[in-house]
Amino acid sequence: MSWRIESEDNTLKLLCDVGHERVAARFMDNYYKFSNYEFFFDCVINEKQYFLKNALRKQYFDTDYMHNEKLTNWLMERLKTGRNLLYPLNLLLFTDFRKWSI
Repeated sequence: MSWRIESEDNTLKLLCDVGHERVAARFMDNYYKFSNYEFFFDCVINEKQYFLKNALRKQYFDTDYMHNEKLTNWLMERLKTGRNLLYPLNLLLFTDFRKWSI
């Protein structure tokens, strides 16, 4: 398939929001302009697990956003509450802990 949408809106976020994470993951290489912290954090808090797994493996988010204080606090709260522990633990696999200032 060789199509590409030129838009200022985050096409990948839209695809993830409507449940098409597999499509977003397949075409994420065409949309590096959307690889920012806001999109990353939105994927994390809305548990877009399939997209995140593929994006983190392919290093779509070129900057290490896991050391951001807002995200760190969100992860720590999830771990403290014990809700769905596997998800935050899987995210921590992709973390460079040397950058954290806890």
